[in-house]
Amino acid sequence: MSDKELCHLTGAWPKLQILIISCCVSVESDTTAVPTFHGLIRLLRLCPALISLALVIDTTKLDGIDLKSPGGEYFTKNLKDLILGNSVIDSPLNVALILSSLFPDLEQVNLDCWNTVLMDSLPQKKPAMEQWASVNSFLRGFRIVRELPGTS
Repeated sequence: MSDKELCHLTGAWPKLQILIISCCVSVESDTTAVPTFHGLIRLLRLCPALISLALVIDTTKLDGIDLKSPGGEYFTKNLKDLILGNSVIDSPLNVALILSSLFPDLEQVNLDCWNTVLMDSLPQKKPAMEQWASVNSFLRGFRIVRELPGTS
């Protein structure tokens, strides 16, 4: 599903609170389309009430994304559960910067899906899990810094 298809699918549901599309897709093929951060940002604008989201995205396509303010002035404090499954990732730091800006109250990306039979079959499971664990470490660090007196 492309960014455009994701937004077309969800655009009619502005009060949508839970969206579970996928936790694992075949990202080996160039023909498999998955949303990017651009689609995720548009999704959040279309569905501001989301509290839980499971979606595979390509986090490597950062063209036009400002790491300091990826959603512009837009962010949501509603989202509490984020599952990004086997989303393609190159830079855990960049991903954490974007996620912490879009979701300032998100404690971590939910990694429970990595313990499923479907994910066990992925040859890149261990390195990918380590990258997502790094994202969570960065998210925790950013939260600690934000909570320090005088850093709000």
